[in-house]
Amino acid sequence: MWSENGDNMRTQVIIMAVLVAIAVFAAAGMTASDAMAPSFDGDGIVAESEELIIDEDATIRQGESLTVEGLLVVSEGATLMIEDGGKLRVTATGAATIDGALVCGNGEPDNETVMSDSESFVVNGTAAFDGDDSVSTPSEKQLVINGTATIGTNDNSLDLLVAEGGEVTVGNTSVFMDCYGTAVIDTGDHGGISIVDLHVGGTVLVESLSKLMLLAIESPNDESDLGNVVSLMGGGGFTVESLVDEDGKKILTLSGEFRPDDIASALVYGNVHIGDLLVYPNSSIDVVNGGNVCIDGDVVAPGNTLRASASERGLNTITVNGSLTTDLPLDLTYMELNAAEYTDADGRTVYVPLEAAVASGAESITVHGENSIDDPSSLSGVSVITAEGATIAFGERGGVSSEDSGYLVVIAVLAIAVVILACTIARTRRDEAD
Repeated sequence: MWSENGDNMRTQVIIMAVLVAIAVFAAAGMTASDAMAPSFDGDGIVAESEELIIDEDATIRQGESLTVEGLLVVSEGATLMIEDGGKLRVTATGAATIDGALVCGNGEPDNETVMSDSESFVVNGTAAFDGDDSVSTPSEKQLVINGTATIGTNDNSLDLLVAEGGEVTVGNTSVFMDCYGTAVIDTGDHGGISIVDLHVGGTVLVESLSKLMLLAIESPNDESDLGNVVSLMGGGGFTVESLVDEDGKKILTLSGEFRPDDIASALVYGNVHIGDLLVYPNSSIDVVNGGNVCIDGDVVAPGNTLRASASERGLNTITVNGSLTTDLPLDLTYMELNAAEYTDADGRTVYVPLEAAVASGAESITVHGENSIDDPSSLSGVSVITAEGATIAFGERGGVSSEDSGYLVVIAVLAIAVVILACTIARTRRDEAD
């Protein structure tokens, strides 16, 4: 049996055990936000085997730094604020997941507010990198945007992956981006380079920019395919969208308008489709290096703003499925054009498919490249000039080229002559028989 002293000792042991248990459970249940926050004092390090879970608002203040070698999680409903001069560093062994919100202040070039060398920096919630030099990543270490992000002005480059459903607004910064969601490009009043390389799988809305390079592979299985490449410099107001055709290939489509006050240009290197597009007099679309442009919408380009230049890869190709209206005829020196040309009532040159040219009521039409028309009789009463090398396909009966047309005339004349000769011989024999 326990003595009175023994009972007291037993009671003390039990109390101590309970206290130890409470301490253990409290330590196990304590989050990193309880331990380190909401304000971080001095330098903090999340070791490679550790996790820092922020489930309430926290702040990295000026002069403070948080280095993540393990895992950083900002929980949904929580905000991690980084003041001007505060630092967040995610190392190559670290990872960061923003389910809540991340708000970043100003940093400095090569000493940005957030510097990530991680293979996994994921924004599922919101991230505001609005300050100057607020974020940077090395090439191929992508910042993944599943939620919403804004990026301001940065001297150094940033590598982004905008997932399907994700949205990002990019200002004056040099960005390598794979966009499968939505990206808005807005450099404000003629800022620096906005996008260096952009792989388009979603939609890019360009509000203003100074330079933009777009790249989307048309056929991922064909490495020799140039894909869809267009370099845009100058004003915005247009949309770049990647669609998929019936063969499963990506189609990069450009539509909208260049701003009227900008000296803007689009350089087309690869396969690009153009929807409804308005090009102002100071702007131009230049097809280079064997580029291939399909005009599917209605393009209005005052002056000679659609141009092509010499290329070692052969002629540049323009195919008009919609319409192209210009003040001056196109210079076809380095261009293979597939369209019918006529002059409208305002004296402008219009390029459309042959069917549309006939339907316009134009009295004279010039045919360039490959064209087709279902009803040959619709050409009656229309003066059709066939440019060198052009062909017209009549329904299912095949085409007639300008090179062959002379031979066809000769054959027709010979056929008529043969018929006349045969009739003459037959009449002569009948007369002799009588």
